[in-house]
Amino acid sequence: DDQDEEEEDEEEEEKEDDESPRRSGKALWGGIKKAVNETTVSDVLHAMGAVPSGFRTSTLCLKFNEGDTYRMVNYLEPKLSQSNLAYRDLSFDPTTNKIRSRPARIERLITLVSCQQIPPPGAGIEVLDRHIRICLFDGQHILSNIHSVKVAAVDRSSRSWNFTTRVHDLMDPHMHGEIFVRTNNISDNIGILFELCISYKRTSERLKSTQERGEFSCGWVHLPLLENGAVIMNKSFDLYVHGGTCYEKGVEVDPSVSRRTTSNALVSLISGNKQPRLLLKVQVPLQFHKELMETLPDILVGNTCLLRLYSYYRQRLADILLRDRIDLDSTELIHDPLLKEFPHAADIPDIMEFFTHEWIKKLREVKKDEKLLAPNLLKDEEFMKELFQKVFMESVYPVSHLAMLPEYKMGDTENIQLRHESITRFVEMKRLGKTPLLALLSADISYEPFQMNEVAFNIIGSHCLSQQSVITKS
Repeated sequence: DDQDEEEEDEEEEEKEDDESPRRSGKALWGGIKKAVNETTVSDVLHAMGAVPSGFRTSTLCLKFNEGDTYRMVNYLEPKLSQSNLAYRDLSFDPTTNKIRSRPARIERLITLVSCQQIPPPGAGIEVLDRHIRICLFDGQHILSNIHSVKVAAVDRSSRSWNFTTRVHDLMDPHMHGEIFVRTNNISDNIGILFELCISYKRTSERLKSTQERGEFSCGWVHLPLLENGAVIMNKSFDLYVHGGTCYEKGVEVDPSVSRRTTSNALVSLISGNKQPRLLLKVQVPLQFHKELMETLPDILVGNTCLLRLYSYYRQRLADILLRDRIDLDSTELIHDPLLKEFPHAADIPDIMEFFTHEWIKKLREVKKDEKLLAPNLLKDEEFMKELFQKVFMESVYPVSHLAMLPEYKMGDTENIQLRHESITRFVEMKRLGKTPLLALLSADISYEPFQMNEVAFNIIGSHCLSQQSVITKS
């Protein structure tokens, strides 16, 4: 019987092969040529002279929007070891009753200062926003999550982009120009990739405007983290910006301002001053930053003004998964919306801006009530972790499930505007209702149908399983 079944299977496979259209080598090569020669939006705009020849469609924006591979959720959630019997990047110290610190080989703070001489797009392109997309990169592979920093201001010529590190209660954390990086990778070419990006809209009738929106890369910089085998220390950098994608070499942002050598020293000096450049500072973390960073995963790029929030999440993970669980071998789902939802929200700018505003507001209230409740509440770590969860459940959790809130898409300004309107409506209802509960029960706000997976944390979920999430360029 087994032989008969095998023969039948073979016959079916042969039939399928016969039925499927056989493609000749010429046809296959034709498909490859078509893919290579396919005209892209950037090709059209280059041909029209609307953008410099070194501009490209943003690589990091595309990678971020492809899925979870380069998002915070794939890094903040704990990773299981190769045996899947323990966590490799999360442990608990019973002697201190705290999460165990995990020093990394490379831990640095990067302060973005400015971008100089960035050529603006030409006629027919309206600039909607400017960002720098950042990740760890070795020349071939993206080795971390992709983080974004919004440009704070531009000069009149739109050639100089400036960043801010000013911290205040109503700040947009997405605009904070100081970031941290953590990694144990010490390969020779390990560094930080900075991609200078513009979100745009086509407006000119001459270009047959369709109100088409997109995101361009205005160039990129790769900053090596190792110098003569040692991690770079406190230092300022003035780096030339390269054109093309991060996989292209020898492309200039704007060939009309060439960097080629010349015998005339004056011409060389003037030409050098007109080159697109990125100015930044690298610093060794202070003890305060270092203690927080050592509670985080081994690989992460993030915002220093959100560092404490990332740390609270990891501390809650250690408490719930390692300290408070009765059966450490159990793989049952854990009811905890914070553990499940925070990593998804952690790199969405509007959600984190809303969360930080609510967090600061709550801290002010606690500070006022300290005399009545108990002294030094803000120094009580257990109280602060509980407060972190409470604020999250009153703000981020309901907002993330608004029916009218579209899914976040990096670089899509129309999407970001629609999200802003939905979040603002919820904030206004919460303010008028005085309590989060009244906002939740308001007839003017509708939510997505409840799903079990939004409150259930899976310790053997796809982001926790041990795997290499390295994707090469396609």
